[in-house]
Amino acid sequence: MPHAESDSIPDTNSLLLDEFGITAQEAIDMRSEALKAVSTREAIRSRKILEHESPDTSRRIAQALRAGWLHGFSKAGHHTIVGRFRDHPDDKRPLEWLLTEFLVDPLVHPNVAAWCLTLALQESSAAFQLDTCPSPKSEGVLSGYLLKEISSHCEKWARVAEKPLKRTQTAIVLRSIDLSILGGEQVTGGDIGLVLHFEGTQARQDLMNSRIIPLIFQAKRYVRPRANVSQRHPERGSQHGLLARNKCASAYLFFENGTKKIDLPLPPLIKPVDRVASAGRTVVFEDSLDLPSYFFKVLYDVSFATPASSPEDALRMIYSEADIGQLSRLAVISDSATASLHYDVALETLRRDIERERNQSIGGLEL
Repeated sequence: MPHAESDSIPDTNSLLLDEFGITAQEAIDMRSEALKAVSTREAIRSRKILEHESPDTSRRIAQALRAGWLHGFSKAGHHTIVGRFRDHPDDKRPLEWLLTEFLVDPLVHPNVAAWCLTLALQESSAAFQLDTCPSPKSEGVLSGYLLKEISSHCEKWARVAEKPLKRTQTAIVLRSIDLSILGGEQVTGGDIGLVLHFEGTQARQDLMNSRIIPLIFQAKRYVRPRANVSQRHPERGSQHGLLARNKCASAYLFFENGTKKIDLPLPPLIKPVDRVASAGRTVVFEDSLDLPSYFFKVLYDVSFATPASSPEDALRMIYSEADIGQLSRLAVISDSATASLHYDVALETLRRDIERERNQSIGGLEL
């Protein structure tokens, strides 16, 4: 029987659809689009600026991305990453290989939404670095631009992966939450509350469990190599101390942006507050990561960031040490098109709870 052998070979499309929710051609096309994105002149220039200024930071970023295989990559990703660094333990350019040969492949990620977010963060970080950071701006303006970049690139990669996202009933979207729900006057600074809300899929290769991770970022402008983190709130004291007391993962978000134009600024770098020894000046490069590698650790390293049990719990964690008007922005990045709607309701619930607690406190003082 001439076709007996071919009939015994599993259909590739059926296998990929069962395991990943992607067809073979979609996987090829998605990988091609991703490779083009990380290989543009701007993308390469962005990475080279950081690599030239701080090789240690580039190596740390590569290590953070590589370590994600333990908790989050698909089985295919596990085998690929282990084999690569077993056979090439002295690779001198691990970050380039990770970006151009590994992370561009949708089949190594836990699901399509995670692949989209990885590419969105890579592109938005480089675009923000090269287009927005050179000219002087305030921290509030910079924070706003960064969220807009991430949002627009999430939309771009959602279009690239439209069919598999629809097939797996997932999305990748950044939505800002209206803080006026809380009432009072909102600040105009650069402090951001952000929730990663990922529900995962039913695909067999999806090792990402449902998770909700609240984060707080305190934006700081600096000119290399050090940033000033000594600011104090007139009533609440050291901002460094306030940031360190938050119940959710908290970090400084460093923008290289000064009072004069900087021709070759660094990409935005994130440094966990527990890596900043004191409220003074800190070397930005020490223990910092870029946007993609930080979010990688948040999503895949279960020991790196404390998860929340629900949208209500996430907001409680974000506002555990924050005044009701302290954050200038609150956003949700999710693999569900409707997840952010839960946060509108949860924020209204939080407002009522805060008002009730405040009234009880006032009543207690009057007694």
